[in-house]
Amino acid sequence: MTKDQEILNRKTKGDASESALIKFAEPLHPIVEYRAQYKRIGAIPFNSSNKWMLAIHENKDSVTHPTILLMKGAPERVMTRCSKVLLNGKLHDM
Repeated sequence: MTKDQEILNRKTKGDASESALIKFAEPLHPIVEYRAQYKRIGAIPFNSSNKWMLAIHENKDSVTHPTILLMKGAPERVMTRCSKVLLNGKLHDM
């Protein structure tokens, strides 16, 4: 069994979208390393009325942006909370 096959067959905690994100990202950069590098400092868990969740992490790689806010959920709920999008390394208005 290849490493990629091992990752795809690995049991994960969380829902299907959470598992898919982990299994997608793991071959690109080990999740354990990401978690050590960007420690979570706060979160709002998913609930069925919000239809989104977010987490705030330390960003020691940046002096100007010491924290990172990550949000996932129903696209129509997440997109209404965004004003910018990062495409190919450039920030654009939505």
